[in-house]
Amino acid sequence: MGKIVLVFLVLLLSLPLLGELKSIKGDEAIWKEKEGVIYFKGNVEIVDTGLILRSDEAKIKMEGNTSSRISGEKGVEIIKGKEKVQADTFLLLPEERMIYLGGKVKILRDKMILQGESGIFDLEKGKVLLKGNIQASFP
Repeated sequence: MGKIVLVFLVLLLSLPLLGELKSIKGDEAIWKEKEGVIYFKGNVEIVDTGLILRSDEAKIKMEGNTSSRISGEKGVEIIKGKEKVQADTFLLLPEERMIYLGGKVKILRDKMILQGESGIFDLEKGKVLLKGNIQASFP
């Protein structure tokens, strides 16, 4: 079952290449300029070309005027078209073009739910790998 699900996931969630971040917003933000970090809290929404990433908290590591890594936790949700992915944590590495998901990862599309313990989105190849105790249900 694992191989079938993984192949299906690649077709199901062919995420676009990570473009330029369009916006990052939240209820509160703290900029620690010396550390090169911006902390967002409450209703965080990160909008990218064709992709919306939401969480309760996010930490953006800046290098100059660009983000080198974005991490978040609590209420993580990624929306791309008809697909929705939920997780406990995420780590987005724009330069590597990867999103790492941790905790309970759930992918919802139409009437199908796929679950695993972690996931990796390879944005360059448009592939998704769901790991650990993979389950599919069709409620």
